[in-house]
Amino acid sequence: MGSPMASLLATLLVVTVSLSLPSESTAKYEYSSPPPPKKSPPPPLPPYHYKSPPPPPPVHSPPPPPPTHPYKYKSPTTSSTGA
Repeated sequence: MGSPMASLLATLLVVTVSLSLPSESTAKYEYSSPPPPKKSPPPPLPPYHYKSPPPPPPVHSPPPPPPTHPYKYKSPTTSSTGA
C-alpha cells in the first residue's frame, strides 16, 4: 500500500511546484509604442444636386396675325308658304 501513497505524494508535489512557478498569463508586458489612434468615420457626403443646363436662347417668332372676326352663318331664308 505504500506505492499508491507515494504516487499521491509525488502528484501533490508536482502540483504545488507547478502552481508556485510564475505563469505567462499573469505576466504584464509593457508596450513600447502607444496604441493606434481610433479612426473617425469620414464626414457624410452632401446630397447631390443636379445642375440643369441653361435654357436655350429665345427664338424670335413673327407676331401673331391680328384676330379675325368669327364667321357668322347666315340663317336660311324661310319661305312663308309652309311645307
